[in-house]
Amino acid sequence: LKPFWLRRCPAHGPPVVPSRWRRRRSSAEMVVGKMPKAKAPKPESTGLAAGLNKGFIVTRRELPTKPSHRKGKLSARTKLIREVVREVAGFAPYERRMIELLKIGSAATFKRALKLAKK
Repeated sequence: LKPFWLRRCPAHGPPVVPSRWRRRRSSAEMVVGKMPKAKAPKPESTGLAAGLNKGFIVTRRELPTKPSHRKGKLSARTKLIREVVREVAGFAPYERRMIELLKIGSAATFKRALKLAKK
């Protein structure tokens, strides 16, 4: 029996990763959101059965954007809620310590603040 981090998911996909191991998105990434990637347009088919652009010539449909492309985009409502929670709850102790270290402003304290953030 393999350990759980080496087991594959039921559909023989990539190994199953526990949620606590997944990388959390930073607040900067959440603000930017997931932008739809601009793909290069596929060249038109030649109508031949072989070659680079082989295949039957058809008119291309313009597909609507997927809802998953909006995932992570910060809405006005969510932004307001996060602001209110931050105002009421304040900073966590480690965040306060990081702010203090950054206020000092030397390179060594900046490095220590980064180390503290990674913990």
